[in-house]
Amino acid sequence: NLDYLFTQFRVIVTYLRLLFLPIRQNLLYDYPIFHSFLSPQVMFSFLLLLAIVSGGGWLWYRSTKVSVSVALPYRLASFGIFWFFITLSVESSIIPIESVIYEHRLYLPSVGFFIVMVSLVMIIRNKVFFGLRINAFLLPLTTVIILAMTSGAYARNNVWKYSTNLWEDVIAKNPNSSWAHVNLPTSYVNAGRFVEAGKASRAAMLLFPTHSKVLGNMGLTYEREKQYLLAIEHYRKALEVDKKNVESYGNLGRIYHLQGRTQQAIELYIAAKSVDKLNFKIRYNLGLAYADTEAYSDAIDEYMVALELKPDSSQLYSSLGFVYARLGKYRKAIDSLEKALQLDQGNQNALSNLKKLKASNR
Repeated sequence: NLDYLFTQFRVIVTYLRLLFLPIRQNLLYDYPIFHSFLSPQVMFSFLLLLAIVSGGGWLWYRSTKVSVSVALPYRLASFGIFWFFITLSVESSIIPIESVIYEHRLYLPSVGFFIVMVSLVMIIRNKVFFGLRINAFLLPLTTVIILAMTSGAYARNNVWKYSTNLWEDVIAKNPNSSWAHVNLPTSYVNAGRFVEAGKASRAAMLLFPTHSKVLGNMGLTYEREKQYLLAIEHYRKALEVDKKNVESYGNLGRIYHLQGRTQQAIELYIAAKSVDKLNFKIRYNLGLAYADTEAYSDAIDEYMVALELKPDSSQLYSSLGFVYARLGKYRKAIDSLEKALQLDQGNQNALSNLKKLKASNR
């Protein structure tokens, strides 16, 4: 794809800028796609990159013309340049992949960049300042660079420390990112900041009113506000847009189950299971729904799959114990309930059922 290739010329220059001056970093860039090589940004970027690659070739050639004692930094610098471009070519070439730019793609290529920088310092020192004492100059300069980079890294780490900070940062720099607008409300919910989650969901709806996951998040907001009709409406809309939206299947199924519409809930959970067979919540909630319809064997089948996915779930063992008891498998029921209490001594449901079961089987 030539559009991807033309864009990558510009992207690689952005990568180089980030290595020299790591500011305006972003998890998700709103990066323009270039469609013509004759675009000035593409053409000048290509010429700059060509000059750097040519410089790598010249450095290697130069290393063959100097004495062995001074050839090493030339060869290292040449190696670093080619390392940078070869390792970057996996994702920055003519083969298009999901996103045109990700900062983490620099991890391996940056090794070459740092080799080049150190080698160039050695070359300049040997060529220009040979025999002169320049440590008094290099030491303060290096200290300033290290302090600046350390400060920048610390500030950036604070952004990555909490998911809420990260997605707020992305939206501030790239307000058109649907992914960020989907993930910010979720991060607020995980942090227990439900009011902000609702505001973020409503803001996302204004920008992406037909996005399946945005609709699903809005449904969750209405559900927390106990506006169940609106929640159901948005979950349904989310599924109309994307038949593979597992979260909306599960959330809509949960509401139906709470409303006593258990068969409809089961149908939704089965649809979700067909999309994601390894989703713990779906398998567990489907088991609960089967148990409520007295389809105990089906419930156990779902619980056993859920158990493989999350073997440390006290609530799951408690539910399994309840079903075994209903089937008259009291030994298995007691074992399951005791396991539930081993995992969580505060599981009152398991404790109550275990006491009743032991009392009735004395």
